[in-house]
Amino acid sequence: MAVIMRPYGPDSPDNARDQAFKSPSMVSTAPVLNAGEAPATKAMGDIPGRDACLPARSRLANKSLTAYGTSVPIGPEVMYWTKRDVTSLPGLRERARRSTPQRKCRRLALRRRRIIMKAAVIASFGEPSVLQVAEAPRPVPGPGQVLVRVHAAGVNPAEILARAGAFRLRAPAIIGFEFAGVVEAVGPGVDEGVVGDRVAGWPDSATQGSYAEYTVSSNFATIPDGVSFEEAAATVIGADNAARALGLMNLRPGETLVVTGASGALGSAAVQFARQRGVTVIGVAGTANADFVRSLGATPVAHGPGLVDRIRAAAPGGVDAALDTAGKGLLPALVDLLGGPDRIVTLADRDAAQHGVAFSAGGSENRDRGPVQEALNLIAAGAWTARIDRSFPLDEAADAHRLVATGHTHGKVILIP
Repeated sequence: MAVIMRPYGPDSPDNARDQAFKSPSMVSTAPVLNAGEAPATKAMGDIPGRDACLPARSRLANKSLTAYGTSVPIGPEVMYWTKRDVTSLPGLRERARRSTPQRKCRRLALRRRRIIMKAAVIASFGEPSVLQVAEAPRPVPGPGQVLVRVHAAGVNPAEILARAGAFRLRAPAIIGFEFAGVVEAVGPGVDEGVVGDRVAGWPDSATQGSYAEYTVSSNFATIPDGVSFEEAAATVIGADNAARALGLMNLRPGETLVVTGASGALGSAAVQFARQRGVTVIGVAGTANADFVRSLGATPVAHGPGLVDRIRAAAPGGVDAALDTAGKGLLPALVDLLGGPDRIVTLADRDAAQHGVAFSAGGSENRDRGPVQEALNLIAAGAWTARIDRSFPLDEAADAHRLVATGHTHGKVILIP
């Protein structure tokens, strides 16, 4: 039978379909046919391989390919080059080889896999249920950035606030402020030798974060052998913030430091950094976490009424400084304990100024990969503990947020994209 011939050129429907995949907006939903079925077409019945070439996700019942908001006809008007039909036409053999339906469909499927990722997307801020897993455009690394395939993402109290709208981020947003993964591509100015490296760090954008299969970053540390992705993701924010706060106190070996929230991600990092520097540590935590705090090298003290007296009993030689990582109204007790606010720093209590205490806020302007690398190296050496409470698949990001919001976790909560 005769087949209508239409070349694959700038004005052809096939080229329009390819171009549709280059639009930056998000994939729209369209009904699909079952595997093995093909859209109704005219005069296509005897074209070899026509049915088999189209991916199931591209076989649309409405005879159009809907991609990134563009509907391109693939029905009666569209015919394809085939070897059988063009081998008699001079100069078109190679063009036909490149333009068979099978090759086109493979190219389209590969292109789609390269530009789409799965992510927990926030369309509007609010309760944990706003974290909805959907397909989103994969980010492209810019100058100085790397593209990272995320293997683990830490879940932090700051992300609970971001999801609820406290940071006034613009929707749609993908949050997640720390990651561990593998470098898959680099942007301009980055040595291609880092491709394949295992890294842990911070996403460069608050709305293109680590609750996704991919993120981009220019600030990261290398994960040593023997350190898991979960351990690395649990270390980034804690190590950075703890080291910065301890630096503000100018601690010296032999001094005594009180750390509140000593069993949490921030507190346990502070305890371990302080012990590495020869500082004696009193760790305030719940009684259920006393053994863990002791395992870090600190003396555990239970929080609650009578806290100041218990700390004084545990440190008869006196206390030189205090770091608050709990943010639970403990600053007045710490000021009483030290006799003033001069050597007290909080990472968690935004009412610090009312008590004359220094508040050290983390942000993109003061992130330091140095302490993160130090902590990761210590994990590899068996001299640091990254405590994991529970890991959730990305589809259960809302449940991960609900757990962190209780404030009763025993270690870091991790998402696995």
